[in-house]
Amino acid sequence: NVYVDPTCGGSIYSTLASQSGPNVTVTPGGNASGTDFTLVVGGSISGTVTTLVGSVTTPVANVCVYAKTSLGGRGTTTASNGTYTLSGLVPGTYNIQADPTCGGTVATTLASLQGPNVTVTPGGNASGTDFMLVTGGSISGTVTTVVGTTTTPAANVCLNANPTSGGGGGGYSTTASDGPY
Repeated sequence: NVYVDPTCGGSIYSTLASQSGPNVTVTPGGNASGTDFTLVVGGSISGTVTTLVGSVTTPVANVCVYAKTSLGGRGTTTASNGTYTLSGLVPGTYNIQADPTCGGTVATTLASLQGPNVTVTPGGNASGTDFMLVTGGSISGTVTTVVGTTTTPAANVCLNANPTSGGGGGGYSTTASDGPY
């Protein structure tokens, strides 16, 4: 499979959208000629991620923002002023998510937030795709096993919690050696 990325993995800026190509078979010493691509001008999605500190709206830095479609997607991290831009997106509809945990790699009390579906047009910018993050709640308890009449703590069990209403904002934990999470 050939993948054309005009940003070279994000190391350079390009308004052109990345594109996946066909599977190509190359024989030893051969040349698979005619594997051509026509790139389209991509669009972008931009906005600001904030939270309330007391009654003051405050920008949030280092939040991962993802734009996803059924064909894949792209992500970025907010700047110190809370702004982000996802550029070089293939025209289409994207589902946007702001994740302050960056896939669970960052500890934070802020909850992830699923945004609206956003339509990207060639050369267009869907600006104003903003997020207001809130402090998340918590769930706690103990996981045990029962064999016969003996109850034993369950250590190192993974738990995932996701909202029944869909969208982001779920969380995860692992039980301690004596069962609590």
